Amino acid sequence: MIQRMTYFRVKQLCLGETYGQFVRQVLEPGGTIFIVECGLQWPTTKLGERRIFQFGALGGATPSTAVGTM
Repeated sequence: MIQRMTYFRVKQLCLGETYGQFVRQVLEPGGTIFIVECGLQWPTTKLGERRIFQFGALGGATPSTAVGTM
């Protein structure tokens, strides 16, 4: 199935004002925000300052299966 699957994700580099406002309104004073940072690394291809493609992913997709579908 992975040979026919493609994911497109957009990652924010900073917290936008709208989301920041939402957090301030919803989170109780003194509340906790958990930040999770994944340290796994995968091969990437950079096509521009803001365009980076990653080959492979956690959960079964590997760089070899990604390259085999291109």
